[in-house]
Amino acid sequence: MKNLFKAAHKMAREIKALYPEVNYSFQFSLCLKYLTSKKEDTMIELEGSEKQITWATEIRNSNIKLLQAEIDQLKARYHPNFDIAIAKFEKAIIEAQTKQSSAKYWIDHQGVAGVYIQKVYSK
Repeated sequence: MKNLFKAAHKMAREIKALYPEVNYSFQFSLCLKYLTSKKEDTMIELEGSEKQITWATEIRNSNIKLLQAEIDQLKARYHPNFDIAIAKFEKAIIEAQTKQSSAKYWIDHQGVAGVYIQKVYSK
């Protein structure tokens, strides 16, 4: 994960050097999206009982869909001020796919995406 962010920052810096008018945070989010789309299977495998894994997979997927829907809405009514929020939501999706392997976590934190969205907008 750390290497993914380093690679995305490197790409974004190179593009920013060539095209100074580019918004860095937006370019970073695009580079991050590109690098994650290159991976064949970015979802970390969940650990727990079979029932927990089935339920947690649905919860995780619905959280990711909620974050993606928020990104799509921001992009549809784009304004430069949205770049940071878009980058934060894209980072949250990547973290949901790659960091938390415990099925119990997803079951205990079913509404984590909604809480995160509110947190981003409250700042």
